[in-house]
Amino acid sequence: MISFCIIIIPSESNQIWSEYYPDSAVVIGSSYHNFATGESSGNRVSVRDSRGWIHVVYSTGYGIPYANDTEIMHVYSTDNGETWLEPINVSRTDSLSSDEPTLAIDSDNVLHCLWRQAYRVAPESTWHRYLFYSQFDGDSWSLPYQVTMTPNSGTSLYSSLIVDSYDRLHAVWDEQLAPFGSDYDIFYSCYNGTTWSGPYNISDDNYDSAFPCLAIDSGDTLHLVWRKRVSGHPIMYSKYNGINWSTHSVIATTPNASWSGAPIIIVNSISRPQVIWSNDATGNAELYYIQYIDTAWTLPYNLSNSDHNSVGPNISIDTSGNLHIVWMEDIDLNRYDIYYRTHSNGSWQESMNLTEDTEGSYCPKLGDPISPNGVDLIWTSGFWPHFDIVYMRLNLAQGIEENQNPESVIKDIVLFQNKSNPFVQFTDISYQITNTGMEPYSVQLKVYDINGREIKELVDGYKPAGLHTVRWDGKNNKGIKVTSGIYFSRLQVRKYFDVKRILLVKK
Repeated sequence: MISFCIIIIPSESNQIWSEYYPDSAVVIGSSYHNFATGESSGNRVSVRDSRGWIHVVYSTGYGIPYANDTEIMHVYSTDNGETWLEPINVSRTDSLSSDEPTLAIDSDNVLHCLWRQAYRVAPESTWHRYLFYSQFDGDSWSLPYQVTMTPNSGTSLYSSLIVDSYDRLHAVWDEQLAPFGSDYDIFYSCYNGTTWSGPYNISDDNYDSAFPCLAIDSGDTLHLVWRKRVSGHPIMYSKYNGINWSTHSVIATTPNASWSGAPIIIVNSISRPQVIWSNDATGNAELYYIQYIDTAWTLPYNLSNSDHNSVGPNISIDTSGNLHIVWMEDIDLNRYDIYYRTHSNGSWQESMNLTEDTEGSYCPKLGDPISPNGVDLIWTSGFWPHFDIVYMRLNLAQGIEENQNPESVIKDIVLFQNKSNPFVQFTDISYQITNTGMEPYSVQLKVYDINGREIKELVDGYKPAGLHTVRWDGKNNKGIKVTSGIYFSRLQVRKYFDVKRILLVKK
């Protein structure tokens, strides 16, 4: 269930403006450009750490015209988005141009940020763009490190960043090799905590490949999509098993499309990749959705089905496997609103306009993974030369009333609060099934972190009616003790699920 309220937000330009927003919204920064949260669909700008703190990165400008004052800024909230601390300068580029940030977080709550930075190269005084990296240990950001250093490189544009279960970073980006005017290729590099591996050219062909997006499954297999600019404007796919990248393949193509927008990919709990992108095959831009089932990709499904141009999609998934999608629609000339749609209980729900912004709303980004606290959404709002960076949270309705199967067989299933809570060494989690009409029951009980990542599988099988108790020792599925912080136990029986908060502390 999503509730709505009318709110009034003071912007940093000292103007007062009212909007029709879901749940909560607050201005957390400002920029000179509407692409402050990133033009590509493949970048993430919002994560939560194990304490539930929300971290956001954005650019104070975009592109070469703002080269004198364009920085990557970091803001965070310790109270679930109610208030935000002062922005921290991540890039510290002074007179250079920094934009297109992407953010990831590891299991130790270390933030990792990748962005592009522009240099003017003599003697021709042309602009070159390279990727830079920095990490935040909770106290300060490290000195920026240049990741792409190809001699005479033309430019690196859009990147995507992911963290695996061993806290290694995996980055992909599109890069135009010299000379200028040549096509772009997709490159990959891995950071093991000490060094970045030499860039590997994944696409390596004579076509223009751009807008890469990276996802990872529970087995640490990487899944990559990008757009290739050839006839049909196909969406390309490749995966990496830790040793080799698979031969890239076309997963969607539209012969009558004149262009395809940046694709985005996500992988669910059963390692099923799902992809969304936009193209103009119907005359105006529409969003399309496909997923990989068994041995093949499904046919494209028109997700937006609108009379307006629908572009800039972003997707995330919650712990129940429900999809959350946001995108932009051009309601008037050069004025966009943010639309939101979910896929839950096996079907697509109706899309809704979240903003109805008279100034314009652009480049929406969802927090990923989604936490039980709600869906975190970041976007830019305003018109040149001032844009606000806006945060809002959509509540996830989780509980018996909203999610139970109407059959009486599950009406008396209860997940109890763990004992003790908080805990140091171990805690006991109990659940009860009191109806014996159709036993045994298929039961899943898992522990998730604040970012929605599975930490520990406690129960996965059939259980009889009665009271059941399982002990969690604070370790993950690899047998490693997790850090202190907020976690969630989640019980699922058929279509019913319930969630309880767990607090792990250390002596």
